[in-house]
Amino acid sequence: MKTFFNISREENKIVEGIIGRMSLKDKIGQLLFLKQDEEEFSFTPGGVMFRPQPEEKLRGRIRDNNNKMGIKPFISANLESGPRGMISDSIEGVTPLQVAATGDPLNAYRLGEISGGVARGAGANMAFSPIVDININIDNPMVATRGFGSEADEIIEYGKSEFEGFLKNEVIPVVKHFPGDGVSSTDQHLLTAVNDLEPEEWRTTYGRIYRELIASGAEVIMVGHISLPRYVSEFDSSKANYPASLSEVVIKKLLKEELGYEGLIITDSTHMAGYTSFHSRREAIITSLNAGVDMILFSRDPNEDFKYIEEAYRSGEISIESIDEKVRRIISLKVKHNILDREEAASSNRRELAEEGRKTFTKITDASITLFKDEQKLLPLKLEGKKVLVIPITRTKNIRDSEVEYFSELLKKEGAKVTVKNYRDEDSDEGEDLKMSVEEFVNRYDLVIYLVNVKVLSNRTSLRMEYNAFNGVDAPWFVNEVDTMLISLSSPFHDRDAPMIKTVINGYNDTEVTMDKIVEKLRGRSPFKGKDPFRKRRQDV
Repeated sequence: MKTFFNISREENKIVEGIIGRMSLKDKIGQLLFLKQDEEEFSFTPGGVMFRPQPEEKLRGRIRDNNNKMGIKPFISANLESGPRGMISDSIEGVTPLQVAATGDPLNAYRLGEISGGVARGAGANMAFSPIVDININIDNPMVATRGFGSEADEIIEYGKSEFEGFLKNEVIPVVKHFPGDGVSSTDQHLLTAVNDLEPEEWRTTYGRIYRELIASGAEVIMVGHISLPRYVSEFDSSKANYPASLSEVVIKKLLKEELGYEGLIITDSTHMAGYTSFHSRREAIITSLNAGVDMILFSRDPNEDFKYIEEAYRSGEISIESIDEKVRRIISLKVKHNILDREEAASSNRRELAEEGRKTFTKITDASITLFKDEQKLLPLKLEGKKVLVIPITRTKNIRDSEVEYFSELLKKEGAKVTVKNYRDEDSDEGEDLKMSVEEFVNRYDLVIYLVNVKVLSNRTSLRMEYNAFNGVDAPWFVNEVDTMLISLSSPFHDRDAPMIKTVINGYNDTEVTMDKIVEKLRGRSPFKGKDPFRKRRQDV
């Protein structure tokens, strides 16, 4: 019988004993990795993913699950930017791109160590991180601040460091999103994304990253709803546009045979439209499992997905041998990491761990803030008595932008007289502003700051700046009349959206600590230390 994850003979006996006692219902349940909001499950899933919620509530729900479920599940969350990906009342984290901007891979280790340690204290045993996508296309809406940049060598170094940080606290890292996001300008939440690199170019970039992570011990890889058409066309052109999550060529031929991967394979969220662009949901789930996937992430109706798999087994569409191999891989990983017998994590030191993490993340934030350019020698700023116009470009779902309010208050504390012009408001006076003379504008404002926070969000198709006012009233028509600067709390590419603005700062995150540090540096109280993570590519261009 084949064993997985180099488990010992004794551990394998435990695995076989567990599988021997499992019913078909138990086995099918292990193939489903569900998201838990408020619902209860009618079967025991192989994994449960939590969205952010208060720690005490989270701990209670995980405790209830472990008490009810005969086989304890993987407990995971999106922790790539800190423990708030799971624990809503935890410390503010840092983004992977912030880490890359520090120029120190050790900070990626610290990100994984702290995120994993704090989440482990709440009950996590797995993290959907690190993200090792390459930001090749600056119009890609999904990588941006979630990745480590555009250079494969650096992504390998930072990805491996974060990977090791998670393992330090007994949290299993999940490497994602195979075969690699960041090439197309599409969002797999809305349609199948495309990685259209030629096979050899893929091998020297994404392929090299995954080879390195596999060699470093990657045990779980998440496959995305991302097609790899040029590679797949060499074997089966009729399925070239299928997402990797449904592609036997990508999973078995490329990932398993060519890259030699034998670990656990999980899909990205199957709520995404990119998953069902070519198949019905039932067809997609069975196709994924037969293509080599071990676990299906998320369900619209868990019982319905369970029924799909059970019916496929009864009809012979999926064999019991295939189900057993997937279950053996899942249980083996749980046994190896002592998940089935793991006691609830001790919480006595969680406050101390969180406080140390807060200090570390503050240092990383300070080291990441990047002065992209200051061609007009505007900095440091003198703000006492200055009339400052703040123009937010945020595209948030709510009219109220807490980051704009916080940043404006920071400026006021520095002595500035602040006006915020949010032209998304129905009662904005853009018509009057359009009639304002240059002389009046110059008399009214000494400085204009664009505060841009177009964040990476599911279903967002672009991270570009978009102005809201009629006739470009809020566009930077005044750069040669009044000192103007741009501060980005998200995408590092807004310099191309407003190239006429001669002072640009990239913060890579919208936390309060990030804004605190930006204002410190604007005032000259501390130096800018960050390095543009895309400096090599910009030089090449």
